[in-house]
Amino acid sequence: MRWVVRILAALVVLAAGMGNAQQPGPAKLALVVGVSDYGRERAAQEAAGFIVPPALANAVQDAELVATALAAKGFTVTRVTNPDKRALLSALNTFAASLSRAGPDAVGVFYFAGHGAQGRPALERDIDNYLIPLGADLATEVDLESEALALSRVSAALRPAAQGAVVLILDACRDFALPAASRSGFVTRGLAEARAAPGTIIAYATSPGATALDSLPGQSNGPYASALAAEIFAAQGARLEDVFIATRNRVLTATRNTQTPWENGSLRRAVTLGVAPVSMTTAIDRSELPPPPAPKTRPGEMFKECDVCPEMVVVPAGRFLMGSPASEEARSRNESPQREVIIPRPFAVGRFEVTFAMWDSCVSHDGCAPPEEGPWSPPDHGWGRGNRPVINVSWQDAKRYVRFLNGRVGGRAYRLMTEAEWEYAARAGTTTAFSFGPVIAPTEALYGHRKSYAAGPFGERNPDKTVLTGSFAPNAFKLHDMHGNVWEWVEDCYANTYAYAPNDGSSFAPLSCSERVARGGSWNTYPNWLRSASRAGDKPWVRSHDVGFRVARTL
Repeated sequence: MRWVVRILAALVVLAAGMGNAQQPGPAKLALVVGVSDYGRERAAQEAAGFIVPPALANAVQDAELVATALAAKGFTVTRVTNPDKRALLSALNTFAASLSRAGPDAVGVFYFAGHGAQGRPALERDIDNYLIPLGADLATEVDLESEALALSRVSAALRPAAQGAVVLILDACRDFALPAASRSGFVTRGLAEARAAPGTIIAYATSPGATALDSLPGQSNGPYASALAAEIFAAQGARLEDVFIATRNRVLTATRNTQTPWENGSLRRAVTLGVAPVSMTTAIDRSELPPPPAPKTRPGEMFKECDVCPEMVVVPAGRFLMGSPASEEARSRNESPQREVIIPRPFAVGRFEVTFAMWDSCVSHDGCAPPEEGPWSPPDHGWGRGNRPVINVSWQDAKRYVRFLNGRVGGRAYRLMTEAEWEYAARAGTTTAFSFGPVIAPTEALYGHRKSYAAGPFGERNPDKTVLTGSFAPNAFKLHDMHGNVWEWVEDCYANTYAYAPNDGSSFAPLSCSERVARGGSWNTYPNWLRSASRAGDKPWVRSHDVGFRVARTL
């Protein structure tokens, strides 16, 4: 029992550490600006001979994402959306005054998402960068000085606060430039390199002279804003410079090395984001804790860790071609590009889809209760419960079930499969449309009976409802019903291409995600939807009579 006492002592230490973490530190303020709606007065401006930047789909959303991340780290955030120059200047001046009043140790962040351009002011030798607000009347480079906000002006306005730290983040290297005939000889697209004043760090979404992507296919945020917000959210006592390095690596990965974020810094002191976690290693003698059961790791082995846990099968590590070839009948463009994916280590997969019996056990243990609804008992439409796959469960419901399992085994090993793991497990070493060959028959899986696939037979045995899990033979990995019966939620965010999906077996997880992936087809879908490569997406809160899930376990 001594380990129990030590855990209680550790909780006291942790509580003390949390109390210390709550003590106020330097003031943290942020001004976050997003400009998307550049075309609001396009017709009138173009009729007057002005050049109007193209509208940006995601700049305002990018600003909101970054603002939310900063607020989560204790910043007092002022949000400004689609301002003209007067409104932008007013917001800057108000922010500068607030930052100056906040004291010499204050940290100020200025973030701008929108169009930017570089230009040489009249009678000046150095090139400046300009942030373009709404309604700017631009015809030549000279107009930038009067119609846009110069970066030098932002820096000068915030200079009195630089005794603390000033962070200028420009997600403004969008693809816009005035006509070449109106520009100085050394002015190009993108932003020019800028030198940070003492106490300041300047960050660009991409390197000087280059342009940044507004978005990636299937995503509602730009790659820089997504990466930056993710790193801010994840920061736990991280130095600001390290946050920018991690952001750069994320963007390089997401854009396949085509966009390289850039910084120039002259900070006078270290700036950290988040609170470092309190260490409990000295308070707990882990040698006296009950050892966890050793998981099975040999491919093909089966195990069941608790009375309410699913039966699991160990799937081997390996590599495979994910997606479908152009020659596969009824393939969809969202199954491209086909690429090799590596599954680096064995993992365990539920032998069957999660059943009503498993779900009802979760409900009886108060484990599957959406906070806004209470315990959720999905309807079975009179088809029966027991060992039929649970239906009418959302992706969010599936995640609640996973949390319930982990609570039962005292860990976090259970999860949903990644999409890559799902296809790897469904194929079970095959390259054909189905794990049992190039065609499908009603003796092999449950699917809609109104159509056949590739001259195969129709599904005349379909009962127009689910069947008991395990009604059909397993694949080579000993997994049942990977094709048909019910669609299965997986972890990934849905995108209509694999262009930016990881190839290491991990999930595609942009910070902003509106739909989740479901795999495998169901009792009421045409057989082409049961192909190993077939995929669909839906809102994470949707519940349907043909969608369920199965779980995975990290080993």
